[in-house]
Amino acid sequence: MKSMTSNKFIEIEGLHLNINNKKIISNFSLVLKKGDRIGITGPSGCGKTTLLKNIVSKKKPIDCVFYKYKIEIEGKIGYIPQAEGLLPWFTVKKNMDIYSEGDVVLYKQIIKCFEIESCMNSYPSEVSGGEHQRILIACSIFTKPDVFIADEPLTEVDLVKKWKILQYWSEYIERLKSSLIMVSHDIDTLMFMCDEVIIMSKKPSEVLKRIKINYKHPRGQNIVLDSNIRGEIIDVIKGEAKKYHDK
Repeated sequence: MKSMTSNKFIEIEGLHLNINNKKIISNFSLVLKKGDRIGITGPSGCGKTTLLKNIVSKKKPIDCVFYKYKIEIEGKIGYIPQAEGLLPWFTVKKNMDIYSEGDVVLYKQIIKCFEIESCMNSYPSEVSGGEHQRILIACSIFTKPDVFIADEPLTEVDLVKKWKILQYWSEYIERLKSSLIMVSHDIDTLMFMCDEVIIMSKKPSEVLKRIKINYKHPRGQNIVLDSNIRGEIIDVIKGEAKKYHDK
């Protein structure tokens, strides 16, 4: 869009979302530039998924009866939803072929790294939750997006596979100089993948704190041992939980 600078992919200012006359998100703002990686966490039901859907829809509000905000988006988005996302009448292979754009080398790399060779001829209804999530991430990578938008992308993937995929995905983002917005409850994943973590309150959801993670990419798994960053994130989450528990 003409009003945005060339390195700015997403800009949100003063986002308010109401659903069924209930305020879900209040006064949310975000700027995502080229190469930025932003994580978002907060209590279940605080509107994180709704927020992502509104970003992906590019100005068309989803499930909202009232909204007030400025939102501008540039570039290609690779969206990784929590569930579904695959065409149920196609096999896994045919679903992936839709996105692969003929890049045989990348295709083979991802199938091997993500360990999805055994389910290529299966239908989406026949694969496990973890396999489904790995396939969705693979399809998104194939599109080589400017911005990855991921909603709890690895909740059902076992620990060994998760770290293998995160390492590959992070290095891929770094090579492409793509950007990332990731919603997750997993502090380890956010610390590994993101440069900033936005912590949201219970609804009506507001930003409690924005925490910077100043480590270069690609990162090693030892990032999760940084007790200062982890402690700061946990303290904010615990403080929010205590506030509502004490009411």
